[in-house]
Amino acid sequence: MTLSIKPLIIAIALGASFPAMAQDAAIVNGKTITQAEVNATAEAMGMKDADAETKKKVLENLITQTALEQEAEKLGVDKDKDFQMALENARANLLISALVKQWEEKNPVKDADVKAKYDELSVKVGSRQEYNVRHILVKDEATAKKLIADIKAKKISFADAAKKSSEDKGSGAEGGELGWAPASRYVPEFAKAVEAGKKGELIAEPVKSEFGYHVIEVVDTRPIKAPAFEEVKAQLTDQVRQEAMLKYAKEIRDKAKVEIK
Repeated sequence: MTLSIKPLIIAIALGASFPAMAQDAAIVNGKTITQAEVNATAEAMGMKDADAETKKKVLENLITQTALEQEAEKLGVDKDKDFQMALENARANLLISALVKQWEEKNPVKDADVKAKYDELSVKVGSRQEYNVRHILVKDEATAKKLIADIKAKKISFADAAKKSSEDKGSGAEGGELGWAPASRYVPEFAKAVEAGKKGELIAEPVKSEFGYHVIEVVDTRPIKAPAFEEVKAQLTDQVRQEAMLKYAKEIRDKAKVEIK
C-alpha cells in the first residue's frame, strides 16, 4: 500500500484533538509525533479502522513530513516572500471556508424556499414552447425552393424528399424528423423561423444557416413540461443555498469600509 505525505493540518481541520500527555509514536529531531496524531491522520485519510501495519506506514509518512518541514525551516523557506504569500492565501481560503460552513449550519435551506424556487421556475418553463420539427438540408436556395414547391403541390412527400435530398443524412433517413426540442436547441436563423412558423405547416421560404438552406415544417407545438419537484429538489436546494450565500457575501461586502486607490 502506497501512502502520500498528508499535511497534519488535514487532521486538525477535521476536528482532531491531541491530549497533552498522549503516547509518543516517534521523535524527529526533538519534535514529538504522538500516537493520537497518527490515528487522527489515518482517520482523515479515510482509514479510521486501519490495522497496525497501515498505521505504521502513516507514521512513516508523518516522520518524512516532519523531517522535510524541519529542513525547510532550517533553510529559511518559511521566510520566502512567495511562501508567505501562499501561506496567507491558504489561511484566507481556510477562514472563508470555515465562515461559509458556520453560516450554512446556522442558516439551513428551508423546504418552503426550495418549493418557491421550483414554482417560480415552473412558471417560466411552462411559458416556453417546444417544437416537433422536421427539415431538409440542401446546399443551394434554388433546390430548396423547388422542394418546397414540389411538397406543396404533393408531387413528393416531405419524408421522401428528406430521404432523397437532405444533406443531413441522420435526420434525412428518418424523413427529416428532428423530434421535440425548444427552439434554442437550433442555430439562430433556424430557431427564429421555427418560432415564427405555424403548427402543421411548411415554412414558405428556405431558411439559410451556416450549414446551407433548410426546408422546414413545424409539425406540432406544446408547452414545455416542468420536471417533477422530487427530480430537481436536490439541484434547487443547492441553487437556493448558493443564492443565499451570495446575498450574505454581498451584505458583508457592502458593510466593509473600502478605499480603492
